[in-house]
Order: sequence, then structure tokens, then C-alpha cells
Amino acid sequence: RLDGTRLPPDDPFWVTYTPPNHFNCRSTVRAIFKGSEEAKRVRKWKPKSIPEIPEGFAASPLDSWWKLTDGMLKRIVKYGLKDEVLKEARKSCRKNFEDWECPEFEEVRKLIDSHFQRREAIKKLIGEGKAPKVILVDGRVVEVEKGQVIELFVHDATQKWIRSKVVEIFEDELGNRYYITEFHLRKHLLKDNLEKLKKVGFTSEKQIVSFVRKAIKRPQVIVYDADKNAILFGRKIETEGIILLPTVGIDSGEVKTILIRRNKFQNTRRYKVLHSEVEGW
Repeated sequence: RLDGTRLPPDDPFWVTYTPPNHFNCRSTVRAIFKGSEEAKRVRKWKPKSIPEIPEGFAASPLDSWWKLTDGMLKRIVKYGLKDEVLKEARKSCRKNFEDWECPEFEEVRKLIDSHFQRREAIKKLIGEGKAPKVILVDGRVVEVEKGQVIELFVHDATQKWIRSKVVEIFEDELGNRYYITEFHLRKHLLKDNLEKLKKVGFTSEKQIVSFVRKAIKRPQVIVYDADKNAILFGRKIETEGIILLPTVGIDSGEVKTILIRRNKFQNTRRYKVLHSEVEGW
């Protein structure tokens, strides 16, 4: 369906649709040079119906030859390969840029440093491969699993123990596990914060859980709350200037609520920003 597409090399189309565009794709592209006889005859053309590209493709080597995936960054930091990777990135810059200036090199360096900072913040507060313990209704203390009915102590005016089901398990990039119960999902996220969440586009339990999973797996902002001994994993959403921060108890591993912030955190006695990839935060 893309056969015959003719567009300038700087057209945004090529950022997504440069072949290969799917498994076993045999398409290719070729250059038509300005001033050639062929260039005089060719006119721009783009198909009206453009197919969706499977996940893992949708990229151009002209745009992404220097980019690193989260998996690459994880291995670079884990195995101490930063200097080696930057050395190779510098070589690639010198091959591709005549003036020896290479903004892409700085982008690679910033990505590695940012990933290292994020991992160190989580490791310092939580550790690696930690799984929280919970109390089952029969009194046993075990590692948390989805579907368990557990005993919870409610820190409110009632100050009582209740039973609630573990509805979701989340995992960060260091393998630490966190959980949310039906009680806190329905009470704090869906009841207490529902109107605020609706205003920023969250209308269902599924949407909220999906966002919490993404924020914990790949946070753009990490804040420590000293008063509650909690870690806030934040991500920016499409609504301008809004950061949503699922809050996890460091001792319990339990997601209890989600904070919605438009203004940035100031480092205070209570809050400390440990990592931020969002401008102005």
C-alpha cells in the first residue's frame, strides 16, 4: 500500500515508515538526486490510506541510529558500559557529521546518566528484587501475590483491620514488586480522586491501573515523601503541565493513592525530588 511513495528526505513520513515496516518486509527506498533527469519528472506522492505499523518497527535509521531503548540503557548501566558506549557514539558522530558537532552524542550521554540516576534512586530507597510481605486471613505472612485476600490496617479515624483482595501487582525496573488492594483502588483512587482524575482524562479503573503500571515501570519523576515514608513514581500526561504520581509505601510496598500535581515539587523537609526527566521539575 506504500509502494510508489515519493517524498523529500526530511518529510515526517519517513520517521515512521522507512522500511522494514513489518516482519519479512521486502520493501526498500532509493534516492532521487536533485538536478538529475529523473528528478525533473518525479512529483511528490503519498498514499491516502496508510497502514498501521507493528510495534518494534515505525522508525527511521536517519532519525534513530543513535537512540537507545530502555532495554539497552538497563544493560549499559547494569554492566558498566557507559564509557564504551559513549566512545562508539563519538566515533559514529565523526563519521556522520562533517563539522564534528554532534547533538545526538549529548542525547545519548544524557539518556545514560538519567537512567543511572533513576535506578540509583530506586535502589537507595527500595533495593533490588524486593517483594513485600502480607498477612493472609489465616494469619500466615507470605510474599504478596495477585488474588490473595489479605489483612489491612486502615490508618484513618476507624483505626481498624479489614480484609481486602490484592487486585494488581506492579514491578519496577529493578524487579521490586508493589501491589494495590481492592480497598485502596476503590476508595482512594476511584472514590476520593475520581473527579480530579476525570478532569485529566481518566474515566475507568482499567485506565488508572494501566497508568500506575507504566509510572512504576518507567517513571519520569521520582519523589520521596518523608512524612509518609513513601516513594512517588510520576509521569507526565497529555494535559499540559500535569504530573500523576502513584504513591507507594516503602515499608509496605502498597499503592494507596495517586497524587495529581500541576506545579512542581519544591525540595522541603517533607518532599525531595530524586529524579526528573520533565522540564521544570
